[in-house]
Amino acid sequence: MFCEPEEEEPLLVVDEISKRKGFKYLRIDTNAEPAKVSKMFRTFVKQNINNPNPKIESHARFQPSRPAKHIKMNALKNYRTTYVKREIQGKSRKQVLVDRYGGSVVITDEMLRCVSRDVQKARLIMRSIQKGTFP
Repeated sequence: MFCEPEEEEPLLVVDEISKRKGFKYLRIDTNAEPAKVSKMFRTFVKQNINNPNPKIESHARFQPSRPAKHIKMNALKNYRTTYVKREIQGKSRKQVLVDRYGGSVVITDEMLRCVSRDVQKARLIMRSIQKGTFP
């Protein structure tokens, strides 16, 4: 007859919102005793936080193939300009070298091979970008 309503816990884990991995949602009764809520929250954190410094996983579409400090931007720029001049603009290897070093350069077979290698590396980088890694 004179039954009081069931007393709910001031801090409950909520499952109805969404089930995302690594996330928990709490429902807190703001009218509850603050010391009890605080104690329950500390207990919840101790039980549910396994790793205080979790390793962050990237979900980006493109993943770097190496750390950023090891990516040589000048070399990438060189590969790109060589590729553009050779493949898109249709210049010969000698013309690419003249553009790169100026008109008074002695062109050797090794320098010509270097242009071919730069174009080949640019193609390799573009293939890896298509697969989702850079460079």
